Amino acid sequence: MVQSREKVVPSYSFSLQVRLSTTIYSMINLLQFQVSHNHLL
Repeated sequence: MVQSREKVVPSYSFSLQVRLSTTIYSMINLLQFQVSHNHLL
C-alpha cells in the first residue's frame, strides 16, 4: 500500500511539472508571435 502510494505521487508531480512547462512554453511562443507580428506591422 505504502509503496504504490509513493509511486503514484512522483508521477503525479511529474505530470504537473510537464503541464506547467508546456503552458509556460506556449505562453512564450504566443508572446514571441505577437512581438514579431507587431514588428511586421
